Amino acid sequence: MSGLPLLPLEFPALFLAGLAFGLGICSTSCLPLVGTCILGNSRSRGDGLAALLSFSGGRLLTAALLGALFGGMGQAAMAWLKTPSMTLASGVLTVAAGIFLVLRPRCGGCRSRGRNRTPPLMLGLASPLVPCLPYAAMMAAAAATGSPVRGAGVAFVFTLGTTLSPLILACVAMGWMGAGIAARIPEQIRGFSRAAGVAVMLLGMKTLWLGFMMV
Repeated sequence: MSGLPLLPLEFPALFLAGLAFGLGICSTSCLPLVGTCILGNSRSRGDGLAALLSFSGGRLLTAALLGALFGGMGQAAMAWLKTPSMTLASGVLTVAAGIFLVLRPRCGGCRSRGRNRTPPLMLGLASPLVPCLPYAAMMAAAAATGSPVRGAGVAFVFTLGTTLSPLILACVAMGWMGAGIAARIPEQIRGFSRAAGVAVMLLGMKTLWLGFMMV
């Protein structure tokens, strides 16, 4: 991955690298956000896993798009990592996810369930935009391919590896806890969901602040 064309045999190595980061730094950085979202949003035991799938889908989509962009633009795109644009975009999406939690409808119909998937999806879309060492290395590898398709492949395979992590068990457990809380305090669950939304919004505002500090 030092400027040479990406070979298919390198994809397993990328997947294993993502798996290694998923066992550590990626899980610990994602859990506060997605865990808070699941706790405040779960009404049944399967909601934790459903939220994780939405979150992971958002991460894979953003990572693949960024990989394609960096692969197409090459080293010229690396300057973006030093600008606040991606951090600010991540903060906006995170704050928006918190607002969705705060405004979560009280009813439990299909329309409500569709909206329940929105906050974790938005958090997933925001996740790869936050500058961190693993994703900076991934973007550098995507830029070195010199191809949008191969760049997207690098980012997708690496991010797929990070999804197979202890975060799966944590999110399932959070879903069970959230559903248990909803069953025990049905009258207060609306306030609990709003509190979770405010917590997510505060984390998003912190990301926004970091972005503004980079200006």
